Amino acid sequence: MKKKLFQYSLCILAFSLSFSEDWSSKALILTSVLGLFNIELNNKSLKTPFFKLTVSLLLYVLFNMAFIAQDWDGHIYILLGLLLLFFFLWNYTKIDEKTYKIIPLAFSFGVFIVGTINMFSFILSSGAQKFDQLFNSWHTYAVIDIHKIYYALFLCLSYVFIIDYFNNKKEKYKYLYISLSVGFCSIMLYYTGSMNGFLLFFISHLFLILYYFKSNIKSILSTGILIMPFILMFLLAMPKVQEAFSKIDGEGSRMRNYNINKELFMDAPIFGYGIGKEIKIMQAKRNPRSWEYKNKYNAHNQYFEYLIGGGVILIVIILSLLFLLIFQSIPNKFNFTSLCFCAFVLYSFLIESILRRHHGIFFFTFFLVYFLFGFRRVNVK
Repeated sequence: MKKKLFQYSLCILAFSLSFSEDWSSKALILTSVLGLFNIELNNKSLKTPFFKLTVSLLLYVLFNMAFIAQDWDGHIYILLGLLLLFFFLWNYTKIDEKTYKIIPLAFSFGVFIVGTINMFSFILSSGAQKFDQLFNSWHTYAVIDIHKIYYALFLCLSYVFIIDYFNNKKEKYKYLYISLSVGFCSIMLYYTGSMNGFLLFFISHLFLILYYFKSNIKSILSTGILIMPFILMFLLAMPKVQEAFSKIDGEGSRMRNYNINKELFMDAPIFGYGIGKEIKIMQAKRNPRSWEYKNKYNAHNQYFEYLIGGGVILIVIILSLLFLLIFQSIPNKFNFTSLCFCAFVLYSFLIESILRRHHGIFFFTFFLVYFLFGFRRVNVK
């Protein structure tokens, strides 16, 4: 009974990730408590590269705060704590193969429920005759509090899960279900107005096409997709690229942030200015009349967020965690879902400080550890 309760709690946690912060926090507490009653001790997991990297991250954070920042910031410890907690839950508890396969569907169901509720809110508030106002109206009508960028990110991963599920099933109406999923996701992305969401949706279809290529071609092309965000980071330094990006984004604060952050990084590239001091350092460099200064915006770019706070060392450790999953996914029967997850994170890092918000930290840590250790126990194509 205790084993089943724990497994149910994992599914509830996955389901709650796209809901308000309070929901997923309480679900995590429930899962953690039930996990204590399902412990299976072993020493093998402590020898994994993931655990060693996480410990290295902890040691560097302590060093940086003690000698560079000379101050305390608890935000990054949430990331560290969740990485270690999910590592513990996936490796030291009893979880059936069936539960591993249900978790993505539970997450997807939660994402679809949140989207449906917020869509009904639009319909009830504005009336069906005002569907021409649907685009980019998420923040106006949404009753479940999740930022449009994060919902679009969640939506795209849930779409990938659904496609993968039906692609491996001999379901009579699977193409109908896939078509409905495509339609639902398209409408929801239009509702959010998230340009990043449209890009991730497009990328998911690129990986789906690659799924049917030969192994060596898949590896080369998928690697190209995954390294493109780093190329874009350099291209954004070009004025014409910045102008094009601002037109797509709809405003110029992200490009102003980019230019300031680039200068800050060049002045302290190795250790940064101190973890937790990012906003303070950026505010001192910004124009007091700018929108980002008045609203005390973060870097709106996770790469720069960590480069400014902890320098190259911090971002290399964080990205190494993702690279572990990439190296595991490409040769391992071309793991479509985990590669999409990696790509979604890498591209989202370009336009948002994902790991500064509750939804982003939970999403990143939960699925990173799930893909690294959950998929290793079951044969998922």
